This record gives sequence, C-alpha cells and structure tokens, in this order.
Amino acid sequence: DDVFISIAEPIPSTPLASLVLRTDRKANPVFIPHTGEYRTLGLTEAEARCFDLTLHADMYKPALHVTTDQIFDTYVKEVKKQGQEIREVTELLYKYSPVP
Repeated sequence: DDVFISIAEPIPSTPLASLVLRTDRKANPVFIPHTGEYRTLGLTEAEARCFDLTLHADMYKPALHVTTDQIFDTYVKEVKKQGQEIREVTELLYKYSPVP
C-alpha cells in the first residue's frame, strides 16, 4: 500500500541534467512559484505537481482511509524538502557543469 513519488533529481551527466542546464532558470519548475490551487501552501511548480500526485495516489490506495490533517501536513513538508534538495543539486550543476 506504499506509494513513492519524488521530484526528479538531475544527476550529473544524465539527459535530465543536460536539459536542466539548457533550461532558463525562469522556466525551471523547481524555481517557479506555483500559482494554482496549492498557492497558499507556498510551493514551487515542481513541488505542487509532486504534492498533487501524492494526494491522488493516497486517495486510490486499496484500503479505504481518510487523509487527515497530519498526513496532509506530512505530504507538504516532504515535497518542500524534496524541492529544496533538488534546488541545491541544480545549483551545484550550474556551478560545476559545463553548459551543454
């Protein structure tokens, strides 16, 4: 019944890392503030997408259950943590990788 969803990490020397390096920072979902239905949570676009997938996955688990405030808050905290980690990795890519 466990579901694992994460924001994709741009590992150096991978196609995703190359794409990240070619993408303008203003167009990178990891840095763009989310302005949709989750804007009050203070998420980036990438975090909001991850959060939305997490909520949907939680709703469709085989066992019937309720997403409590505690679970909701845990999901928000987790996507924000992931977003911060991916931003840090992205900054390292910008700093140490040659632009493709």
